[in-house]
Amino acid sequence: MPNQSISAKQSTLDENGSAVLLVRFRPGTVGERDRVVHLVPVRPADGIPGVLVARCGVRFRPGQAEPLDHIGGMPCERCLAAPP
Repeated sequence: MPNQSISAKQSTLDENGSAVLLVRFRPGTVGERDRVVHLVPVRPADGIPGVLVARCGVRFRPGQAEPLDHIGGMPCERCLAAPP
């Protein structure tokens, strides 16, 4: 089932030309210190998957992800360090 709360317009491109979504957990789904910004790679041709998996391995089920349309907030260090 596609993730209806996320759109492909809320993505940036990584160095390989793949789309990278910027997402964090919605308020109330985790503690505030765990609401870091994750990098979620997606293939534009495949659409947005039902479960989003960040570069660091964190999984977002439908309704858990808050999409960001710009870079801001505390980044996930593991996502930044992970290879594309």
